[in-house]
Amino acid sequence: MSDIDIKVVNSTIIGKIDGVETLEASETEAYMHRDAINKLEEINGKLLHLMSVAPDFTGYKYDATITYTPNEVEMDAAWMGTIKITPKNKPQYIENCFSLLKPTIKYVDAVSPSITLETTTGTAKQLITTDPKDATLEVKSDSDAIATVKNESGTVTITGVKEGSTIIRYKATKEGYALAETTTLVIVPSNSVLAANLALEEEKTKSKTTK
Repeated sequence: MSDIDIKVVNSTIIGKIDGVETLEASETEAYMHRDAINKLEEINGKLLHLMSVAPDFTGYKYDATITYTPNEVEMDAAWMGTIKITPKNKPQYIENCFSLLKPTIKYVDAVSPSITLETTTGTAKQLITTDPKDATLEVKSDSDAIATVKNESGTVTITGVKEGSTIIRYKATKEGYALAETTTLVIVPSNSVLAANLALEEEKTKSKTTK
């Protein structure tokens, strides 16, 4: 059981609520990565209708704004940020929150945050499994001119077109569930650069052999 601080704007009173797990504090640390930042940018500063729910599905609903601040990036450490939740009104008690909640679709397989293709027109495959399994998975490339993507029964194939980089976006949906979105950055190398690197490696190997 944890103590939760709920601070209402324009009030100097801080109340304690025992047992609420989804809202751990008015400020909390979170990992900063592309998917998290995209979502935070979408809701940053907007008035939201939030709910804090206990394990027995009792809870509180309230209006609040969410803001975030990225922390400084440290070498060999996960990039962290601080999320601040500021309630705008007094939390309203709800005895039964169960019917107000939606389960969220999950990605069973880890989706690579970035992929570098071996050649300009090379391919990369990712197996994407969702929970529940019958969720509909949509995939698209921000730039088909850089790399294309197709999904065949959960096997996602990314194919390079020309040098550059693009974002591949995944969206899983199912009626009655909250959708799940994630992304992969695809880097497509230049064949000329690859050829130059290969020639350099061959020259190094040749030099070692003649010595």
